[in-house]
Amino acid sequence: QDLRYGGLEIDSTELVVSCHACSFLSDEIILAATGSDKRRPLVVVPCCYEKYPVIPNRPWMPAWNWERWPWLEGGTLNEQGPASVHDARVRHLQRSGYVVEMDHIDPAITNMNAAIIARPS
Repeated sequence: QDLRYGGLEIDSTELVVSCHACSFLSDEIILAATGSDKRRPLVVVPCCYEKYPVIPNRPWMPAWNWERWPWLEGGTLNEQGPASVHDARVRHLQRSGYVVEMDHIDPAITNMNAAIIARPS
C-alpha cells in the first residue's frame, strides 16, 4: 500500500517493511507502524540524509511538518550525520514500547544498508 495517499489501515498483526525509504518517508513508515492504538512490528531501511533537510511541499504528500516527527528535533540531528538520525528513531521507538535493534542488509543491495528492526514489547 502507498501511504502517501492516506487512509492506510494496517492490522496489528501485520509487519511494516520499507527498504530505501528516502528521508522523511522513513519517519512516515515509523508513524504508520506506531500510530493509532496498535503497535505493529517494523523493519525500515532508511536512506537519503540531507545535512540541511527541507520539508517538501507537494500536493500528493500529507501535510508534513516537523511536529509530525518530534524525534528529528526540527532537522538539526541531520547535521550530525545519519547515525544521529538512526539513534533518534531508535529512542523514539523504544519510548513507544518497542524492543529495537540495528542490523544491516547486504551492502551489494545498497550502501544505505542500516536496518532498524522493532517489535512491540
